Amino acid sequence: MMTSRIHHGVLIGLTLATALSALHPAAAWGQASETQPAGETTKAAPDEQAPPADKPADSAGKDNSSPTATPPLPGAAAPGPLANDPRSNSITANRQMRTRFGLTETTLVKAKALTTLAPDNRGQYASLLRAGENALKIRQYIQATNDFTLANYISPRSPETLVSLANADFGREQYAMMAYHLRLAIKFLPELPCVNLQLRRFYRNPEEFIDLRTKLITRTRLWPRDAKLWLVLAYVQWFDGNTAEAVAALRTALQTSTDPALTVAIEQFWEGCVSTGKAGGPLLIARPTSRPAPKAEPQSPQAEAKVVTAAKQEQK
Repeated sequence: MMTSRIHHGVLIGLTLATALSALHPAAAWGQASETQPAGETTKAAPDEQAPPADKPADSAGKDNSSPTATPPLPGAAAPGPLANDPRSNSITANRQMRTRFGLTETTLVKAKALTTLAPDNRGQYASLLRAGENALKIRQYIQATNDFTLANYISPRSPETLVSLANADFGREQYAMMAYHLRLAIKFLPELPCVNLQLRRFYRNPEEFIDLRTKLITRTRLWPRDAKLWLVLAYVQWFDGNTAEAVAALRTALQTSTDPALTVAIEQFWEGCVSTGKAGGPLLIARPTSRPAPKAEPQSPQAEAKVVTAAKQEQK
């Protein structure tokens, strides 16, 4: 009886030891684990850590958290040297953006008479330009500015959007902003004067355009030292076919300009005007300096008597 109880106790002990060894190897057969501070748990070995919850292990117990690269197919070409080049990725993204928004080469380089600056497609960029031009023709200048501004977000350096914004500023009589947009347009397209732009056709009718131009001329008379006003007037006169008035306005703009960036824009616009063959000569004409007349040197009494005698003989 005593022997059976001993055998029964040994079996229970072996069973408990086996269970403990499965749970924690260091606790099997009464072995003590490493000393650790209270409140911390023992970290499992790296090869015994469970895979993350969002990346479960497969049926064979293999961790899928670090997938390996797919080997190339037999006969496939090796990736080119620009496969991971950021510049190549940028070019690809730029092409995708131009395709998405309908961006094309600038319409301002065409030789034909331009009555619209919108590309001939259905992209978002062209749609915004067309919407703004339609707003111009019904005197909705603020709405036109909003449409052109959105188009400018798509293509910030596009001369079409900058010239369109300048046209909307002309209708709103915001001449300082108009000069700013023109300066940028000339910077990105120095040959702007070579464009056959029909400026009157962008507004409701010729009378509306003439009224806006008259207001601008009145402003230049009130502020004759404002170079921005003279640049704006040169732009309006040039694309209205008034070459002499445009040249005179450009010369006044250069004489009154104190802003280096504005001066560069004026000179670039002038070079474009000269390249058309319609204008020529120096842009800045030197003003003649007024010198006082030389004073007559005092003469002796004998010399004066001779002069008087000669004058009497000539009268005889």
